[in-house]
Amino acid sequence: MRFKSIDLFAGIGGIRLGFDQAFGEEIETVFVSERDEFAR
Repeated sequence: MRFKSIDLFAGIGGIRLGFDQAFGEEIETVFVSERDEFAR
């Protein structure tokens, strides 16, 4: 089973990196949202 995730208020991507390490090829980030121009 392949999981899909969205990353709201992404910042530097810490949670996404953790998901990638934990789930490997079984997770795909399909949307990233960041309101802070300097954190993009």
